[in-house]
Amino acid sequence: MSLTTISKNIFFSSIVIFVFSFKSATAQPYIPGNIYYDSTGFVEYRAGNLPIIISAPHGGSLQPDSIPDRECTGCSYINDAWTKPIAEGMYDAFFEQTGCYPHVIINLLHRSKFDANRDIDDAADGNATVEQSWYGYHEFIDSAKVQVIEDYDRGLFVDIHGHSHTIQRIELGYLLSGAELRLSDATLNTIAFIEESAIRTLVGDNIGSHSHSELLRSEDSFGTLMDEKGFPSVPSLSDPFPNVGELYFNGGYNTQRHGSRDNAGDIDAIQIELNQDIRFNAVTREILIDSMTTAINQYLDLHYNDTYIDNYCDLLLPIELARFEAFIEDDKAVLNWATLTELDNDYFEIQRKSPSHSFTKIGRVKGNGNSLITNDYQYLDLEPKNGTNYYRLKQIDYDGSYEYSNTISLEFDKDKNIIFFPNPSQSGIVNLKFDSTQKDELIISVYDVTGRLIINETKSTFPAVNQLELNFSSLSKGVYFVKIENNTRSSFLKLFIQ
Repeated sequence: MSLTTISKNIFFSSIVIFVFSFKSATAQPYIPGNIYYDSTGFVEYRAGNLPIIISAPHGGSLQPDSIPDRECTGCSYINDAWTKPIAEGMYDAFFEQTGCYPHVIINLLHRSKFDANRDIDDAADGNATVEQSWYGYHEFIDSAKVQVIEDYDRGLFVDIHGHSHTIQRIELGYLLSGAELRLSDATLNTIAFIEESAIRTLVGDNIGSHSHSELLRSEDSFGTLMDEKGFPSVPSLSDPFPNVGELYFNGGYNTQRHGSRDNAGDIDAIQIELNQDIRFNAVTREILIDSMTTAINQYLDLHYNDTYIDNYCDLLLPIELARFEAFIEDDKAVLNWATLTELDNDYFEIQRKSPSHSFTKIGRVKGNGNSLITNDYQYLDLEPKNGTNYYRLKQIDYDGSYEYSNTISLEFDKDKNIIFFPNPSQSGIVNLKFDSTQKDELIISVYDVTGRLIINETKSTFPAVNQLELNFSSLSKGVYFVKIENNTRSSFLKLFIQ
């Protein structure tokens, strides 16, 4: 999957909402792009809709006098400088690259007050407020994990840290010691060492059937992906293990608790220890943020699901663009959006009526007050020919009650197919291919992600072949919605400008 770069979306306002309690580790109705806090206000959760969870346990700076400094044997009280803005930057960078957000959990307290990468005794040192923050921190992660599994079945947890070791390289922790990484590939691929790994589940289930050692240090490993971007990493293809005597962090409490080692669960984990040179320099830090975001996307593409962004991201669509719309692509119909007259904070199942008059769930959307968030943007098995299909929306309230909308008729016609390429476009030049029956006036409307109309033009002169070149080079990098309409129909297409 090629990555796209998307301009920051002011439509996703950072609404500050305090969450006063969690009763269980269940998926909560958090809105991607919004910020939430635990009951103490010391733990921040940036809600997401990607199968990626980012944790920054040691980047906070708050040192309230009401909370005494921790005292524990062998504990560190030094912050991992710049890891908080790096995690925040990755939240924005993922949106810029994909149009969607990772889940991000940040400890706002200084490490001298709260260490969110330790068990509760060492993390809070008996302080009741910090203990409450500890629960809030891990319950946000647990809730994000539930949501990732509900939406994607699989996911990746990354814990962001900083180290001050002499060797300036990124240290990737998979819960394997330096001595274990120095073992042969054949030994690392045995069950005993796979079961010690924070990516245990991935070893047994990945797209390319990569072995454990390959996932750790082959050309397709995360370390190598970072190394190729100019950030030396261990383990990787070029640096497969730390040598004897070299300091190396192999992962801590969070990696163990939230990865797949101990529970063989569906969320794998990597602890990412960033060296000082790449954290402390502002220019390098920005490159690092973009590179890590790209590498994580590549890692999921290689090993988890190479269509997860295109097919499953929750994109928030302005209400004026929200409608049922289908078009044919590769002889499959694609259902884009649904029409609702009034939207509230409810879930809606998209159901299709069969010839036997029964309805089958084919998608899920949810409202946030004035927009739809799609949860299942996917190919549908509609017949790729002239015809009508019938749908309804099943509105599900948070209390479990539901009601049905009126049946909606959706028509599509293969003879009026529209193809849009290249998409993503690096230059902003794209080609629009259409059937000869559409050689009347075409109105081209381009909306940004806030729903603002930024281009509106009419094309009435066509070349001999049924193809138009459209010049969108004036647009900034980002994601746009392009409406193509003539006197008989209209289609919405999603355009990425890299």
